[in-house]
Amino acid sequence: MKPTLVILTFLLNFIMLEKLQAQIPKYAVSLEDLKFDSIYSNTHTNPIIEGKISNLSKSELDSLQIDYTLVTPFSGKQLKKLAKINANGIFKLVLDYPFPYQQIWLGIGENFYTSLTINQGLNINIDWNAIKEAKEFQFNGKGLQFLGPDGALNNYLNNYIIYNKKEQIKYSQSLDNLLYARPPIQSDFLPAYNLIYDSIKINQEKYIAENPSDFGWILENERMSEYYGKLCTRYWYKLMDTTLWQKIQNHKSYLTTNNGTFFYSYLANYISKLPTKKVAVSWKDLVGSNDLNKDELEAIDSLKNYEDYVKTGQPAYSTDSISKKRILTWSKVLKTKLSKQLLLKYTDTSIYLLDSLFAPAKADFMKMQLYTSNDLLEQKLAIEKVIKSMHTQWTKTVYLNEYQLKAEKVASINKTLEGSTNSSIKSDIGKLILQTNFGATLYEVKNVSAIDFLTKLKNRFRDTAIVLDIWATWCMPCLAEMPHSKKLQQQTKDQPVVFVYLCTSNTSDIQKWEYKIAEIKQPGIHYFIDETLDTELHNIFSLSGYPGYAFINRKGVYKPGAFISVSELDRFKLVELINQFSN
Repeated sequence: MKPTLVILTFLLNFIMLEKLQAQIPKYAVSLEDLKFDSIYSNTHTNPIIEGKISNLSKSELDSLQIDYTLVTPFSGKQLKKLAKINANGIFKLVLDYPFPYQQIWLGIGENFYTSLTINQGLNINIDWNAIKEAKEFQFNGKGLQFLGPDGALNNYLNNYIIYNKKEQIKYSQSLDNLLYARPPIQSDFLPAYNLIYDSIKINQEKYIAENPSDFGWILENERMSEYYGKLCTRYWYKLMDTTLWQKIQNHKSYLTTNNGTFFYSYLANYISKLPTKKVAVSWKDLVGSNDLNKDELEAIDSLKNYEDYVKTGQPAYSTDSISKKRILTWSKVLKTKLSKQLLLKYTDTSIYLLDSLFAPAKADFMKMQLYTSNDLLEQKLAIEKVIKSMHTQWTKTVYLNEYQLKAEKVASINKTLEGSTNSSIKSDIGKLILQTNFGATLYEVKNVSAIDFLTKLKNRFRDTAIVLDIWATWCMPCLAEMPHSKKLQQQTKDQPVVFVYLCTSNTSDIQKWEYKIAEIKQPGIHYFIDETLDTELHNIFSLSGYPGYAFINRKGVYKPGAFISVSELDRFKLVELINQFSN
């Protein structure tokens, strides 16, 4: 064959391959499609994963449990759960909702870990003897069988995860280094970013060519969801060019996976941070409200009088230090009402913007990503407003249900902690491992339930606010937040607050944990926790992956969503949180 004919044949094959993997099958339905509303209403059962573990000893059967994480389309992204294995080695996982191609990260014991993608239903057979022989089992191989309607799908996707593993790890590390570079790379970011995703595509195309399947389109949809999603983060607080915005606006994820759900989350964050989308409130927004108390009415009158006085042009009044202190006092009185007003105005603006940018069904789905409030009562107000604007029934049902579950969970946590105020449980937690000269105290915790752990923590640090930081030694975003946390500790040494760091044993060990703390010289109270406690805490606090944060006030009451990341806090904001939530 002549060289030109070889090249032509290769190009034709390449074009056909690209068309094949980019073509979305007609049966695929996205959560943003109007069609999903009827699918949801007509679906009477949620997908089920049924598993069987053979060759388990009695001791293994008693000690092992299923530790799994559901990827969700909500603002929380991930939901960690536990499941038991019965006496016959059988387990069953029933998904909460019939979302298309929902991803589950599943672990059993310390050595078994895999990814599941559920669209219709799945059966899993696990030979525990083969798993033990492998010593460390990840994703697919001898000892694991995927069967049932989604069996072939899971074989295909898990085999891709471990395909050219070294190359994929290299791409992932390059991407992390690029995205989390300090200071951020600006001028040559996009060429470097595109080069990484082009390399991922070459590896992906090679896998598809070697493994012909009807599922090739999924890999490309996932790659582009990740590409566009992470690209959105580079444009927060600034406008994209029209061409890029149209591509992102038209992209659609067909999977409820990390890449798929983070695409919508990052897109929603980009929209909320648009330079033109600024929301502000003042005391004037409260005038005429019928729920103001006497102090609030007096504060509004005082601010009005002050503004009238300034308009007269009297010299120096607006810069008088005493007057500024009075304004701060008046504003503090109105803070709660202003916060509520800001939330409602922000919600109204977001609803309007999403409805103007997207088709009704997609706008409804995007509204589920709206960040509402740290306060459950304010969340309820915002959710009621959002639901009234929704056109699809499934989003209304799911959105309200998730709020109710969260409210019940928070109430349950606080009721338990409140009832444990005079508990006889000792306040010491775990085994002391090390005390350092840079202010870190390290403990190991095993076989302790989340409620017992939190109760002991509350008893140990009475009348002290607790900043909980759940992290992993391998988590780049976790480590990026640590310098901010260290600085914040130093700035608030005079305050009744303690910083408690909980490191998961998931794919880590005590030696790595000790080394990492010593390397970054992170002060504070450190606990190395087992995966069961890690999972329970993630579930209790509705955390999504790592890092995860929770705030418990001086009275031992959990305040959901008090902050999203440590880097958003400074001394003033943290002191305000401590004082705000002390009653």
